[in-house]
Amino acid sequence: ETNAKRDYKIDKIEALATKIESATAKSAQLTEEIVTLQNELSASSKSQAEMDNLRSEEKAVFVESKAELDKGLKGIKLALQILKDYYAKDGSHSKAEGGASGVIGLLEVCESDFSKNL
Repeated sequence: ETNAKRDYKIDKIEALATKIESATAKSAQLTEEIVTLQNELSASSKSQAEMDNLRSEEKAVFVESKAELDKGLKGIKLALQILKDYYAKDGSHSKAEGGASGVIGLLEVCESDFSKNL
């Protein structure tokens, strides 16, 4: 009976030792995964910070140029209105109408481009 108990205990110890080895290996694997994930997270955070800085720079450029674009757009609209009013009068400007339509067309394209940039 003592040998049987002893054999049982030895088997139990060996089973527990195997479980410990398995758990230790799993722990080492998980530790490696943690390190890898931490490195990836760090790289991702760095990339996000760079993208945030780039976006801030782009916003600053836009804010700076927006005032100029608004001013230019107002000027173009005013020029268009003046030319349209001028050439809308009773046909007294028939010689220059061909050139006027080209200028008006060009101003309309400029107006469209300025509007798109806003």
